[in-house]
Amino acid sequence: MLFFMRMNGLTRTYSLGIRLAHFFAAILLLLLFATGARLAWWGQGFFSREVSALVDALAPTGRIYSIHVFLGVAFVAVGLFYLVNLFGSKEAPRLFSLFLDRHYSFRKKVFYLLSLAVGLIAFLSGITLFAGLYVGSEGYTFMKYVHYYSSLYLLGFTLAHIIEVATSRGSRVNAIFFAGRYAGFVNGKALGISVPVTVLFALVAHTLITGAPTLVCKEQNRFITVDGREHEIEWAGTDSLVVETAGGINFEGGTSRVTIKTFHDGRYIYFLIRWSDQSRSYNRRLVKTKGAWVEEVSEYIDIFGESIYSEDKVALSFHKRKGGCLVTCHVRTPGKMGLHYTGGDTVDVWQWMALSTNPAWEADDRWWGAYENAIVGGRHYDNIASGGYKSNLNEEWQQPYFLPQHIVMRHWIWIGSSDYVAYHLDLDTFSLDSREPAVLVAPTTGDRGDVKACGIWRNGVWTVEFARRLSTRSAFDVAFRGELYLGIALFDNADSKHAYHLRPIRLVVE
Repeated sequence: MLFFMRMNGLTRTYSLGIRLAHFFAAILLLLLFATGARLAWWGQGFFSREVSALVDALAPTGRIYSIHVFLGVAFVAVGLFYLVNLFGSKEAPRLFSLFLDRHYSFRKKVFYLLSLAVGLIAFLSGITLFAGLYVGSEGYTFMKYVHYYSSLYLLGFTLAHIIEVATSRGSRVNAIFFAGRYAGFVNGKALGISVPVTVLFALVAHTLITGAPTLVCKEQNRFITVDGREHEIEWAGTDSLVVETAGGINFEGGTSRVTIKTFHDGRYIYFLIRWSDQSRSYNRRLVKTKGAWVEEVSEYIDIFGESIYSEDKVALSFHKRKGGCLVTCHVRTPGKMGLHYTGGDTVDVWQWMALSTNPAWEADDRWWGAYENAIVGGRHYDNIASGGYKSNLNEEWQQPYFLPQHIVMRHWIWIGSSDYVAYHLDLDTFSLDSREPAVLVAPTTGDRGDVKACGIWRNGVWTVEFARRLSTRSAFDVAFRGELYLGIALFDNADSKHAYHLRPIRLVVE
């Protein structure tokens, strides 16, 4: 009875455990809303640069996703700490009074109960998005909006709760944080139970949520032809993994499901990457305008570059550190594209391009290092001796370097063949808006040509095979042994805005 009298009168008591729960919940909610806003709003340029700079200082980029997930787990753990303390200190009536006490209206009871349910939904939907547990574009879109609007509801509930408590006649707002101690203020038994239970829950939950799915690269005694065809005799029995990616422009709903397979033969490591893409894109062209040839671009080009007149691509990144892209992929700020850079170590990057590298049966060998400037971040290319892809546009003279003489070169020009000629004004009898290939292709020699790759598009699916020596002894390439972390990015006819996954893939080379 004394407890209910205190609850309904002017005097309310709060034990140390209850005060700690409210204090940490308030701090974590503030940080959750700040990091969530950084991911959902500030990166889209909805606010001024000054406001965005302030938020970036409070919620830094780079590991923002990891920080947001950690805060979410910590907030749920604080809720568990609160409940265990209530029952452990015999203060459970404080919880039940919300639903039993006539002091609270039916509307308020429903509001509070709904808030508890929405909080759980926000947590579970956030886990689903982070871990890629959704299925297809419909699942991703549904979970994205569920998480967004449930978070907005929690923000509204928090503000309403603060206003309610501050304006309530029967409460002293500062009592929960600053009221004096009393007999039984510190309940050692309740704290002794709630603290280890909370810490154990947080550790287990965070480990399960952020744990990387594993792909095992086993040694197989077999021969493989890198031709973009998934021959059953070559890939039977190899380990495989399916990963959901999201955030890419032009993909249906921004998502695409990726299948990864791998093995090695003691000398070379092989990967097979297969993903859905409704169209094969060879859209890079030079177009003739009045008085000049220019590279064809769309009117919708933005900081991400071209997303209409480009080509399909896939990039693999191999990280030595567990964080993977969560550490090296930095969230964009208003007016600037997100950058890739590391804390000083090297990330090996392979990028296959349907138009620029596929004709030469190779991938572009690149690497990420420490931050250099606001334009490239830490992106670099391996050393090149000769060959490789180049632009067919002579920018000084605003005309093509070469013209194709055969229909097989309508998408690119293969340097070294006999089916093209050097551009000459006498040959330029093309009408306005005529289009010619924008890319010159040749095999790459040097470190940059270490990765062999070939892809084939069929029935809305790209299949690309990769091969490289287990060790190239290059300072810019990883050696495939032991444990690494793999990231995959898919480009649907886009320069930069690719689909991605947040949790890295743990690659174990046996």
